[in-house]
Amino acid sequence: AAQASSTLTGDGFQVKQTLQNNPGGTPGQVFNTTPAAGTNAAKGSTVTIFVTKGGQVKVPDVRNQNYNQASQTLTSKGLAVQVQNQASNSAQPGTVIDESPAPGSQVPTGTTVTLTVSSGAATVQVPDVTGQSEAQAANELGQAGLTVGSVLNQPSNSVAQGDVVSTNPAAGSSVPKG
Repeated sequence: AAQASSTLTGDGFQVKQTLQNNPGGTPGQVFNTTPAAGTNAAKGSTVTIFVTKGGQVKVPDVRNQNYNQASQTLTSKGLAVQVQNQASNSAQPGTVIDESPAPGSQVPTGTTVTLTVSSGAATVQVPDVTGQSEAQAANELGQAGLTVGSVLNQPSNSVAQGDVVSTNPAAGSSVPKG
């Protein structure tokens, strides 16, 4: 800004400097002029230079907010937003789970805040455990992130006693983890 003022003054213009927020701009740098650069102006006339306001902004806490609301809050503070989706069994889809940098941090205007947003509950596919022993089936279901619910004993002509006849939900179904 000092160099721009000096150049304009040397060219015979009056200079008026206005500080403004300019998300993503470098503090102290000219980002616009009135009249526009390249426009003819009379010597002695005033050229207004718009300079990026410097400084820091405090990262607001937008956790547990809807993504759209959180994004609007951050951009209104001069911050940029990036999204990272993550499955969550405890947060509704579209809800901000976490943010980085941490809430309360002082950061330069224009800093990108990464929001971790819930994509909903994690799902897994039910493995086919038909014909396995109850212990083997429970182990495989556990490795898939599932827990065994109630066990019903059923007679079968094709599966040995004590082995799994079927599962509910059926093998291949996508279900919430847990």
